[in-house]
Amino acid sequence: MRSKLVLEPRDITASDGVPLRLSCTKPARGLPVLLLGAPGTPPSFWSHQMGFLQARHTTVTFEHPEVLGVNRPGTSVERMHLDVLETLDGLGLEAVALVSWGLGVQLALDLLGAHPRRFTHLVAINPFFSRRFAWSLGILGRDVVGPVLGRIAARATPLLAQAHRRLSLVDAGAWLRRAGLASPTIEPEALQEAIRDLGARNDAGISRILAALEDQRQAPAPEALRQPVLLVVGESDVVASGLLARRLARRLPLGELLSVRGGTHLSPLEYPEFISLAIEKFLDRAAPNPPAPRPSR
Repeated sequence: MRSKLVLEPRDITASDGVPLRLSCTKPARGLPVLLLGAPGTPPSFWSHQMGFLQARHTTVTFEHPEVLGVNRPGTSVERMHLDVLETLDGLGLEAVALVSWGLGVQLALDLLGAHPRRFTHLVAINPFFSRRFAWSLGILGRDVVGPVLGRIAARATPLLAQAHRRLSLVDAGAWLRRAGLASPTIEPEALQEAIRDLGARNDAGISRILAALEDQRQAPAPEALRQPVLLVVGESDVVASGLLARRLARRLPLGELLSVRGGTHLSPLEYPEFISLAIEKFLDRAAPNPPAPRPSR
């Protein structure tokens, strides 16, 4: 069972002057964990995982400042990289394990390839990629159903959450279940909290992040990624493609695949204890790639 979740808000200023707003659990002895969701994913989405992991791992939720309504002159994948790296530097973290979900997996894989000494492991839950990124990874093939539905869901869900927030008659949770985007096992309270918080995010900011990721044409070579990677796939996920995840797992030198029977794209909310335990066991048994000492200035 998870302990009572205690979060500490932290603000860090990015190099372009934009505030990075973080939520962290208390310091722990284990490997720190950075949580990267799809654009707009609120910290409440990860509440079960943070509550479970906090006894052994300091966990940090990262949100793109654009989705919080922060104006900045430009949005790019390069700027996203800097935001994540400056988050680690601001928190004094030499290296972390990444836990990502949905389209957040695309940025996580990119970070593994570009900065291998800062990221020791990756847990990729229901990974979703833009078509250009999946093609660059060499895993796209003929599987297009998942990516098409994923793009629709990525665009529509924030709007649904905003409607739910403004109109009490709009039951976003019931709509997601009827559409097969959430299973009956999902905890209604956790889903409602996540939808409520997503509805408070800035839709224009989410769209800017999505556009930057959808336009990304280059991906790291899977065979070159030396960190342990666990791909968690919901067997009933109609948003992300399980076939693409399986293809990627075969290409990764230290890749593993875990299927969640009955799980949809919202597996972390549907099977929170199972997902949390899988993350912790993976971090415990997977040999990390030790970070090289950072050069003194």
